[in-house]
Amino acid sequence: MDKTQNIFRSATVILFLLVGACATFAQPQLPFVAEKNNPILERGESGAWDEVNVYLPEVLFHDGLIYLFYSAAKSGAFFVGSIGFATSTDGFNFTKSDANPIFEPDGTGFDRLLTAGSIVLIEEDVWILYYGADATRTPGPPPFIGRATAPDPTGPWTRLDEPVLQVGSPGEWDGVAIVPHSIFRIATGHMMFYGGSQQFPFGPHYFGVATSTDGGFTWEKYDDPATTEAPFAESDPILKPGPPGSWDGVMASLGSVLKTENGWEMFYTGTPSLVTGPLDLGYATSPDGIIWTKDLVNNPILTSGIGPGADPYAQGFLASVSALIHNGTYFLYYHYGSGPPVTPLVGIGLATAPALTTSIDDIAQYPLNFSLFQNYPNPFNPSTTIAFSVQQAGEVTLDIYNLRGERVRTLVSGPVPAGRHQTVWDATDNFGVRVASGVYIYQLQTINFIESKKLILIK
Repeated sequence: MDKTQNIFRSATVILFLLVGACATFAQPQLPFVAEKNNPILERGESGAWDEVNVYLPEVLFHDGLIYLFYSAAKSGAFFVGSIGFATSTDGFNFTKSDANPIFEPDGTGFDRLLTAGSIVLIEEDVWILYYGADATRTPGPPPFIGRATAPDPTGPWTRLDEPVLQVGSPGEWDGVAIVPHSIFRIATGHMMFYGGSQQFPFGPHYFGVATSTDGGFTWEKYDDPATTEAPFAESDPILKPGPPGSWDGVMASLGSVLKTENGWEMFYTGTPSLVTGPLDLGYATSPDGIIWTKDLVNNPILTSGIGPGADPYAQGFLASVSALIHNGTYFLYYHYGSGPPVTPLVGIGLATAPALTTSIDDIAQYPLNFSLFQNYPNPFNPSTTIAFSVQQAGEVTLDIYNLRGERVRTLVSGPVPAGRHQTVWDATDNFGVRVASGVYIYQLQTINFIESKKLILIK
């Protein structure tokens, strides 16, 4: 058994222990309902960096905010552009960051002309971005996945000089395109789900997975030793298109994976034809992240057009879903257009449905020790969010001090359960105490831990 199989066997065993070998999934309560105010994120104004296309959404929840990362372009070509983000407190109303675009082609190396399609992981206050990349001038899907890190989503981003994952050999299922979809921290390292294609632009398109044991710098694609001939000689997809003529007969890709209390859930894009469409969204489940079962009863679970389970605003197609479970609700974000799949992408839409399961946060975010995180935003006006984690239940205080050592506000004081927590300091409502612009210190203290960080208030 080769190295790849050893990695995946270990990962599979551990994942079964984590989520349980559960054969029954609490599936979404269909149908999904498209948000009446779609699109929830639109193209920018004339001259803006995102004036033509906004696409490939990636969503995550962190410190009380929902972050929606997306790719965008100023020209009509699909696979060109840069990466930006928007934030929301409720998942419905988003505000684009003033720092957009936060990540662009740098003119050199493997990503000199394309940085599009992103997934984000947060580990120990470091934001880690994996993104599709290309160095050619021919419009087309990315052949590389790059990696960059930053102290916060606005940057500055430090990118690696070489890609961490790339397409397979010509003729392989991922021989032409590779796009990151979802990433998770597992006990053996990391697990990345990605999309691949052996032919552009008309498919077929697959869903794949790779693992890393060195912190995400090198990756091993999943390989089933039973398949030794092209297009599955080098590695194997975990989800393939359906039979010819079926709703996902050409594509089973451009999706999102959730790790839940019942196992793994996948939302993906399917189509019978990349020339005429339609492109719709489907659902699949897995006990281990490797072996997947499509929902043969309800698929597709969200379609374009008119009728039950349809987004009437997406009259042409909807694709590239990113999923989140928040406050007992599935949030599905996707880009869509008003014509065939090759038309411009007019916005990012949202559909929701009640969730009967709970998502399991990334293992790296479970509090392995006591931590005080950097506030966000910083600098701020008038409010900022402060997050911390405690390894065990106990008395906790979180205080704000000025540079003279005077306490100006106590945000937390009392017993706190183990886990990750957050609170907000609103400097305009400081119990009648006038708070001036400047640098302040916030300090977390428990019976056996104390840590301080700086924050900046600008009025």
